[in-house]
Amino acid sequence: MKHFIIILLFLLQNSIFAQSEQHDSLEEYPVDSTIYNENSDEDYDIEQDSFMEDAEVIQSPPLPPYEQKSLDIKKWESLTKDLNYADFEKPKERKKEEKKYNSDFKFPNLPMQFKMLFIFLLLGLLLYIIIRWIIKLRNNPNNVIEKLNLAVEDAEINLPIADLDALIKKAIDENQYNLAIRLYFLKVIQLLDKKNFIVWQRYKTNRSYLQECQQSDFHPSFKEITAKYERYWFGNRLLNQSGFESLQSDFLDFFKKIGYNGK
Repeated sequence: MKHFIIILLFLLQNSIFAQSEQHDSLEEYPVDSTIYNENSDEDYDIEQDSFMEDAEVIQSPPLPPYEQKSLDIKKWESLTKDLNYADFEKPKERKKEEKKYNSDFKFPNLPMQFKMLFIFLLLGLLLYIIIRWIIKLRNNPNNVIEKLNLAVEDAEINLPIADLDALIKKAIDENQYNLAIRLYFLKVIQLLDKKNFIVWQRYKTNRSYLQECQQSDFHPSFKEITAKYERYWFGNRLLNQSGFESLQSDFLDFFKKIGYNGK
């Protein structure tokens, strides 16, 4: 235990001695805080000015004096006697034509009567073109047939009150003979319903109507015109004028048999 205390005291003494030596060394060599100030910008400017005073100024050599020489006319004429100045004539400058566009339409310098006449003629021509276009549109066969087909469809829906005679005439005028036969058959159904031979219904078949008229005197004729109608309408057979006139007479004869005189 005694030896341990002696060693501890020895180490403590050495550490205190080392710190004292370090402190003495710092005091022996103090830090000079004025080193940067000695090399300040003012000293740099002084040195630069002294350098500029010691520098030598180098001047450029002087230019030779200008001598004006007189023109040798004879020599000039001998050198230029073969030149043709006509070849070096300046081209004529072309003046650019400015195009003026006037957006406002102006009539020629004419009396007011001629101007008004021109306006009326122009309006009349425009009106004539519009009227011709409307008439052509109305008389277009495709448009007429389409309207006629729509009228027939409407007649089929409202058959008891439909004006079939006007539609038949229109179809004949347009040479739509198959459609005219269709309208003639609708006329037969309309008359039979009015005379209470049948009961009309829109989706009833022709066979149903034949069965309802089976006990009537006109049943054979009704069956015959029904077969002819179905042959041309559902069979897609095109009728010409002579074929239509033959079928037309059959329908007119049947109208007489059921007591219809066209009124």
